[in-house]
Amino acid sequence: AEVVGATLKVVWEPDAHVSQYELGWLRRHCYSDTERAKRFHRPRLWDASISEDPPTVDYERARVGGLERLDLLRHLRDFGFVIVRGGPPTDDGVESVARLIGEVAESAYGKFFDLTPKSSYKTLGNTHHPVPPHTDEAYRHNPPGINILHCVRQAETGGENVLVDGFNLGERLRELDPDGFQLLTTQPQLYHRIAHHDKVDQRTRAPVFVLDETEMIVGFRFHTRSAGPLDAPSHLVPAIFAANHTLGELMMDERNHACLRLHSGDAVMFDNQRVMHARKSFTDPERKMRICNVSREQFHERLRLTAAELGFEDEANQILAAGVCG
Repeated sequence: AEVVGATLKVVWEPDAHVSQYELGWLRRHCYSDTERAKRFHRPRLWDASISEDPPTVDYERARVGGLERLDLLRHLRDFGFVIVRGGPPTDDGVESVARLIGEVAESAYGKFFDLTPKSSYKTLGNTHHPVPPHTDEAYRHNPPGINILHCVRQAETGGENVLVDGFNLGERLRELDPDGFQLLTTQPQLYHRIAHHDKVDQRTRAPVFVLDETEMIVGFRFHTRSAGPLDAPSHLVPAIFAANHTLGELMMDERNHACLRLHSGDAVMFDNQRVMHARKSFTDPERKMRICNVSREQFHERLRLTAAELGFEDEANQILAAGVCG
């Protein structure tokens, strides 16, 4: 073996086959603990204080591309959400915003879903009532990845959107109840959506938190309104209920709530396998939001390609959280 310029040249025995490895590539794949730690993305945890200066980009600037587009992708990677200001205040505006990070994917409710009191589809989101924090479609094996919630018309008063960092809740729970946290990473819980008259029966069993090999939280799902009966060893049931209760208290604690007010044309993108969303009550019957999603694979691919195009090789090769699928 010998170094030739910026390349390691290796001649293999016994057939004299020659391999050449670019030195930068070798460094990016070094096995040392220090270099491996650099490759793993570390999320930035947050609480209610982020409401004062939330990660925000301008739609028109991000649409052009370049560093402004990369900033959008970075915010979404680091914080699990980003506000996109000044998008189209129309029904098709949600798709225009979504395409900044990928193609619109299917969900349990189709590609696009309206959230308005005028809708004939009866869900809590289509009422005037407050909606508690939750991750969407926890009853699917692989829930939606990145949700895009777009404001067509805001309520005159009320109706603020609320986000909660599930990874931050997990770290708080790990401090308060280490054993309970461990149970929520190992014991699957049932989530279901059943409506036989509509021929719907969706169920999955999965843990609340998913960890990687470094014990870092990389995926989260929690939806109290779609939670089913526990199926766990009887001696673990009280502790699982207690851990769920503590997590629920953290979820409802306003000190963990980022409160955002979107205006017509604005949107918020959030990682549905990390960030919970909620809504405050309102009375205006004209309020209308639209929601769709983009897969995590599409978002991660767009991030890598954009970073590589702009010369940020370390970011292009970063190990990103795989979400609830591990």
